[in-house]
Amino acid sequence: MNLKTIVIFAALALCAAQALAAHTEVTKVPRLPFMRGMGFDGYYESRNRTWMTQPGVYSGLVAKGFDHVRLPVDFRDYATYDSSTGVATLKETTSSWWSTGPGFATFDTIIDNAIDAGLYIVLDFHGWFKIDPTDAASTNQFVALWKAVAERYQNYPNKLIFELANEPNTHDFGRICTLQKNAIKEIRKTNPTRLILFDPGDGSQPWVLTQCATPPKTGWVSLPANDNNIAVVVHEYSPGWFTHQGETWVSNPNMTKTGIDQQYQTGTNAQGVAQYTTARKTLKSELKWCQQYLDATGVPLVMDEFNVSSKLADHGDITEYLSMITRWCESNSVPWAPWIYYSDSSGGMNCFNGYGANASLLDYVEAGLFPDLKTTDKFSTGDYPHRVEITFSGYTGSSALANFPVLVKFSESLTGFHYSDFTRADGFDLCFTDANGNLIPHEIDTWNPSGVSTVWVKVPSLTASTKIVARYGCAKPIVPKVESVWDSDYVGVWHMGEQKLPLADSSNVSRDLTAADGSGIGYGVAGVAGKSVDFGSAGGARGLFADDHANLDGHAKLTVEAWTYQKAHGTNAGIVSKRKSAGSQMSYYMFDNGSGTTMSYSTNGSASVSSDVYPQPVMGRWNHQAYSLDSTQASSNSKGYLNGALAATKSVACDGGIFAGTGELCIGNLQSGNAANFPGRIDEVRVSKCVRSADWVKASYDTVANA
Repeated sequence: MNLKTIVIFAALALCAAQALAAHTEVTKVPRLPFMRGMGFDGYYESRNRTWMTQPGVYSGLVAKGFDHVRLPVDFRDYATYDSSTGVATLKETTSSWWSTGPGFATFDTIIDNAIDAGLYIVLDFHGWFKIDPTDAASTNQFVALWKAVAERYQNYPNKLIFELANEPNTHDFGRICTLQKNAIKEIRKTNPTRLILFDPGDGSQPWVLTQCATPPKTGWVSLPANDNNIAVVVHEYSPGWFTHQGETWVSNPNMTKTGIDQQYQTGTNAQGVAQYTTARKTLKSELKWCQQYLDATGVPLVMDEFNVSSKLADHGDITEYLSMITRWCESNSVPWAPWIYYSDSSGGMNCFNGYGANASLLDYVEAGLFPDLKTTDKFSTGDYPHRVEITFSGYTGSSALANFPVLVKFSESLTGFHYSDFTRADGFDLCFTDANGNLIPHEIDTWNPSGVSTVWVKVPSLTASTKIVARYGCAKPIVPKVESVWDSDYVGVWHMGEQKLPLADSSNVSRDLTAADGSGIGYGVAGVAGKSVDFGSAGGARGLFADDHANLDGHAKLTVEAWTYQKAHGTNAGIVSKRKSAGSQMSYYMFDNGSGTTMSYSTNGSASVSSDVYPQPVMGRWNHQAYSLDSTQASSNSKGYLNGALAATKSVACDGGIFAGTGELCIGNLQSGNAANFPGRIDEVRVSKCVRSADWVKASYDTVANA
């Protein structure tokens, strides 16, 4: 075993370092905060599913590396609808002459169990395959059911997701879109920021997406305007003669074993219309259609059904088909969830051999979902021959910091450390554990086998005696933990290290920087934690922008922080700002006022109050600046920090909290149209919907200043 030790925080710190054109934008495909899921067969036909209420089902999925589940429910079976009033009433339970059955009380339990385990859960209106979007009675019932469901779950966390419809079997694309948009109008009255999954029609087949690009092909998928919390559903079962072979419930099943490369013929030679293809070729074509949709629209996709029946298909062919889908999805930030977890012992599309905390993935399914990896619950420290122990003896805070993100840097300058000991050039065989060998989440910021690599690690409890271990060199590494390094109070984390747009947001909000103003912005220049962005000298009207999101403002408490490097002051030069323009839709903004940095807040969007805190960053070096506001306190509620030290505490009149505006989040300027960009570089920008403690701010400075 190869053992090295890094001592972090050893010296009170971790180891070191006017005219405006329209936005220059990249395709905006917001990354959704989940990726690897599992579909249930749900409650849409008669079957015993009491096992879905067992908490162990969900903890078992989390242990393997999954981060979301999909629960199909036919709402019509668990509600009453009064066509005269247009009101739907959800049933807590259902009953028959022999027993009490499931109802929304059961679904509450399932949803609660999933969320409590740390999973996202998709509530899917499933089963109304032949809904007629031209029939007023049907469409009114559909909207009324969603209105009732939305009202029931309006106070649930955003880990609950609504899927409007499953595979509506219609080619009336305009009306099926209108129907879903009408449902969204009702949902948004009570659930303004919940993620909603939208179905394109005709069984969610990818071909429908080909009609959604720029003119003349428009309108087949028509989404509500100005709603950033919608994704489009796509299912992949093509070609059906391969994916459904041996399943007797489909029409004209091919009962002859069919391989992934088998040529399939339609028509007769006499007709001269023989067509030949392979499953692999068909799948590649359909994934290309999905790619074209992403590139043309910037609307996120969710692949929440795909699989191959094992009734006849060769297991190796199933593995290849599944891996083609999951690799494409993950390379394009498209969450995936195969059909299905478990149906019964004879289920041809089962992914597991049973259910519960100890249920295991079928080998050929696991190989397809996680090629070259193994599930998290198979983790063994013995599989990792190389390790680095990391300690934090220089931490001087008086409190233990729970789930604190620390920065770890690797390079060949570390005695005994060699990139050649890794089995993967991308560092994917790296993992971290606590002192007891339990996995903890990490996020690779930059991996550079010829230089310095930067990795963020979520330390469960940071004290001066904490120890974590980096492990690597496993021939078949595990699926990384799906838990984010950044706790749920972080609503924006931008490392600023990419070479071009977009610049990723690592928080669960996933609001990437996708647009820029001005010219001459320097991407990927030397930073303090890795790479940074250089906005040049003042007056270039430069800035970077992320779309509005409800989590970026509207809070009673707030902490904003950034690393900056400037050689001169720039009057009204924005660093981090959430506002549209002066006097309109203002929430908060950190800026250089010509002599120092300060922070302003707004409660009504049209007027702001200054924190009157002016730390003096040192010119010509990197400085960490942080500001916090607690509007629930009447006095001493605004604090400013410079390089980890409290600079000043002031009282700010900000009763009611930060204004919930519609402006973009801007880094490097105050807003679009402002000439005074920040004169210098910016790195590691973070926004939290809480007040970070003095210990937290000091440790945030230390972990970067001397990593």
